[in-house]
Amino acid sequence: MKKTRSVLLSATLLATLMLTTTFMPTETMAANPLISSNASVQMTQDSDGDGLLDRNEVEVSNGQVQDTDGDGVLDGNEDADFDGLTNLEEQQLGTNLTIDDSDGDGLKDLDEVRIYNTDPMIADMDNDHLDDGSELALSLDPRNPDLNNNGVLDGDESRSYAFPINDFNINGTTTGTSDVLKRVMIRETPNLFVQQMKTVKSFDIVAFDPNLKFQLMIPYDLLQEKNDLELFKYDDVTTQLVSVEDQKLNKKAHSIEAEFQGGGTFVVLSKSDYQKSVKPEKAKKSSFKKFKGKTKVIGLPGLELDGDQINVDGEFEITKKLAQSTYTSISLDGSPLAAKASPAETTATAKLKVSDVYTAEDGTMYVSANAITAASGKNPTILVHGLNGGAGTWGFSTLWSNSDATPKANSYVSSYDTYTQSSYSQGTTSQYQNIDVSYVTGTIDSAEMGPKMISQYGYTLGTDLFIFDYYAPLYDNTVLNAAYELNGFMANLKTRKSWISQFNLVGHSMGGLVSRYVVENINSPYVSRVVTLGTPHYGSYIATGGDLDREDSQLWGSTSTSLKNNAYIPYIGFAGWNPQAQYLNWNGVNVHGFYDTALGIPHTSGNGVYITSWDQYCRNAYMTRTGYNISVNINDDWVRIDSAWGADKNPDYNKPSVKMNKRFMIWDEVYGNHSMMRKYPALVQYAVSSLQGAYDYEQKD
Repeated sequence: MKKTRSVLLSATLLATLMLTTTFMPTETMAANPLISSNASVQMTQDSDGDGLLDRNEVEVSNGQVQDTDGDGVLDGNEDADFDGLTNLEEQQLGTNLTIDDSDGDGLKDLDEVRIYNTDPMIADMDNDHLDDGSELALSLDPRNPDLNNNGVLDGDESRSYAFPINDFNINGTTTGTSDVLKRVMIRETPNLFVQQMKTVKSFDIVAFDPNLKFQLMIPYDLLQEKNDLELFKYDDVTTQLVSVEDQKLNKKAHSIEAEFQGGGTFVVLSKSDYQKSVKPEKAKKSSFKKFKGKTKVIGLPGLELDGDQINVDGEFEITKKLAQSTYTSISLDGSPLAAKASPAETTATAKLKVSDVYTAEDGTMYVSANAITAASGKNPTILVHGLNGGAGTWGFSTLWSNSDATPKANSYVSSYDTYTQSSYSQGTTSQYQNIDVSYVTGTIDSAEMGPKMISQYGYTLGTDLFIFDYYAPLYDNTVLNAAYELNGFMANLKTRKSWISQFNLVGHSMGGLVSRYVVENINSPYVSRVVTLGTPHYGSYIATGGDLDREDSQLWGSTSTSLKNNAYIPYIGFAGWNPQAQYLNWNGVNVHGFYDTALGIPHTSGNGVYITSWDQYCRNAYMTRTGYNISVNINDDWVRIDSAWGADKNPDYNKPSVKMNKRFMIWDEVYGNHSMMRKYPALVQYAVSSLQGAYDYEQKD
């Protein structure tokens, strides 16, 4: 085995570096010819005189009321993100009022300002490829890029870290540069081809940096011990297993010791079993045509096909039923607190295509095949952030800034941190259609929806999961501009990944409007379904200008830029309600939970009430359960329920409702919040089921 020279970090330091903060870039008031003068004025004024500009009140309070929650403290003196800085102090600093770690470097904004003297808006102050939190944890200086003066940036020094604790009992080290621990995850493999094999062990190492080196001990079950166990890696180019070169079997420790570079899908199995999938040298080769009988798939041991399973084009499918949710929704339409079934059963389907057929001397047939879909069988999905958001909305980091009309490289972008294998110097500007701008370089919040989709639901970044970053201020035409950029982004991705036919879109807040605009106004052929989370389908009551202003936005007018509301593809909408806890535990009745409805509006409820709005619908459901007629607003602090579920209850507008296949709602004083809903486990599960088509055939209303 080769020896790795590096500094091994302690378990305590390892824990310190496992950062779980979220970064959402703060809005920049940059010059933009598309900004209306009216919107600009509204963005810079303080309508209620509480010290907070209207643009900063949008996500934390009501810009028309000085004391939104009525607790005697002006909104400017509140601390929306509980980081120790008041909203006014954050406004002066330019930090994000809703995030306690605005730059996602692992340090609280308050600590950066008052303890460490670092910039709470710059994750890597000295641009040495290590964020400030990691530098402090490593006893480095976040203001000195080369502390030991050896001519190598601190972030470019190679260091070893203990391999993350995992359910596979694998241990060892991970070695690399930059913020290594943000670039590694381990999980059960979602690879459907590998799942068909009879393996001793299989797992995925998700490595955002292909240069990371691993030195691991991989234990195996004594009951499966053989003299020829080996570690193989799945090659997604050839769709075959390949033996890891540097490894040895340690029978005394009942493990395989291996060194390799980069992540992927790994399999432990008997070499003799693997050899059964290797075609004999004297096998006769022929082009594919339909045949009868059984065949082995080269390089995928245990995967044996019947000729009838392969169509005339040489394609065959591997299908797996996906596990049902561990969560259940509560029907808003049925009896009080009646639990409904888990999401409809869904399946994942991966496809291979036969290229050649080989016949051995004994008549055994072998075929070579290549994957023509993601090996997970999941529909490719793009996550679209909302107002003032970015990659951090979903729990990820990138190397680009989206705080202006054009993206800019925050630091040097190497070729391995891009989809196109291009490199970019620091300060390079580009276009949001450039797929490299949305290349994820690591995770910064494991509780967010994005990392959960990877670790718990088998999505793989760059294969069946992508993000789209765009400039997202509260200005006129933001949605329109972002939609055209997104459409170009999808077209460019399809050019690089030609097997993708269409994408799912998941839009949070304004991202849902961007997703709808692509479908309804641009008529993009690239979208298969849309899932919206807390989206203001008819504007926000808090917004005082720009696209989200329900009074003045062109999105709901009668112009050519108005949303057409004509989608035929599946739409699924999630909304939140976060009242004070007392309302969710009224008179001993606990109504916290995850709710769904099969009914549209208007309709007559079971109580004989004619319901004309989703707001009224929720109030009626609440009264049915608690016996109390609630008077508080049904919203997630930013978007009211009518708008979030695609309706406009104001008779002055009388706009038609957005037709959806399914609507869900969270009743919770934490997860019912506009941003926190993304972290609600039930929402993530049901959203994933939606992406796999669980509600495609529900009747739209």
